[in-house]
Amino acid sequence: MKKQLIITHPGGAHFDELTAISLILAVYADLKFRVERREPTSEELDNPDIWVVDTGNRHEPEKHNFDHHQSMDCPAAFVLVAEYLELAETMSVMPWWYFKDEVDRFGPVKSSLKYHAGDDLVNRNPVESWFVARFASGTEDCLPLLKSFDKG
Repeated sequence: MKKQLIITHPGGAHFDELTAISLILAVYADLKFRVERREPTSEELDNPDIWVVDTGNRHEPEKHNFDHHQSMDCPAAFVLVAEYLELAETMSVMPWWYFKDEVDRFGPVKSSLKYHAGDDLVNRNPVESWFVARFASGTEDCLPLLKSFDKG
């Protein structure tokens, strides 16, 4: 079976692409994916067989492009992917959903103030920070754990 491709941005990883990718892997559990951390080409952005998450400056669900950086009004990548996969209604009942979306778009300090969530330091999760850093440095090694997201 040919592996499906997901492209996300190079450099440091973030909660939004990690969560978006885990949703894709869980929903398409019968498919094999590889993830590449780099900028997509124009041809890749136009190819609906390639998922582009949190990079590429396009939100075109029909082409599997899920970037939000072109507008502050556009939700974080994990929200865009969840909407496409018809999971947003289910996922958005979780207390962290809107907060994490706002953190990604507007930063942790502003989001903590808006949600009366205390000091930004209170909202940092060392497990999340560790896993996001691990994903950035060893993406393929993390895929089995991300794929098990739906079994949690």
